Amino acid sequence: MDLTKFLDLILNKTIYLRRVDKFEDPYEGYISSAYKADLVNKYDELQLDHNISQDSRDRLYATHIYGQELLPMYAYASCWYLGDVESAAMWKLYGEHKNCIAICSTIYDLQVALDEGDDENGLMYLQEVEYVNESSIVDARSFLKPMFQKRTSFSHENEFRALYLLNKGLTLLNSGLHQPEKKDVTNADGINLDIDVKQLINSIYISPTAGANFKSIVEKVLELAGFDGLECIQSDLYKLK
Repeated sequence: MDLTKFLDLILNKTIYLRRVDKFEDPYEGYISSAYKADLVNKYDELQLDHNISQDSRDRLYATHIYGQELLPMYAYASCWYLGDVESAAMWKLYGEHKNCIAICSTIYDLQVALDEGDDENGLMYLQEVEYVNESSIVDARSFLKPMFQKRTSFSHENEFRALYLLNKGLTLLNSGLHQPEKKDVTNADGINLDIDVKQLINSIYISPTAGANFKSIVEKVLELAGFDGLECIQSDLYKLK
């Protein structure tokens, strides 16, 4: 992230999550034809097991699948790269400005910092993203599955995702409540959630292309914000050893 976003994180102690359907990839949270087909099978089984009429079965399925399509409009994500070493691709993709940083954390610390679980407005889920193609096995029993799946074209991101799902989105899956038209959903494009920043950040890496004095600036900012004990590492990704 750039320095402005980092300042927002450490000074306001909030983390920004983007609405899933607002990401660049239009397939985020996408309900594939294979997923729909597997869900049809699940409702066929439900109809047989509970002697449900065809009309009732069709209504239940239609409500469920449309609610599933609405979910990305009620879900917000913070996306992390999962790995033990720096990624040159991630610096190039998300370090647009040469003076930027990368936050290093752990799954455990992210979980604790975000206080994984539910609150009065929604539920937080943390999970590794699965990369799939048209031949991948589909299981529609999990309504969250599409939120943690991406096409194999994005596998270089090796993503771990924190997903916050609004409670009002969950009610659209299987209730008789009125389901809004997609054009009428007015949820914010992004939200900021309170976070324990000191729990979250283990260390900070300075971009390998940063200016000579950028590291000292970041260290001064950390000192002023009360994070002076935090390890700040200059990346040597492009330095001959």
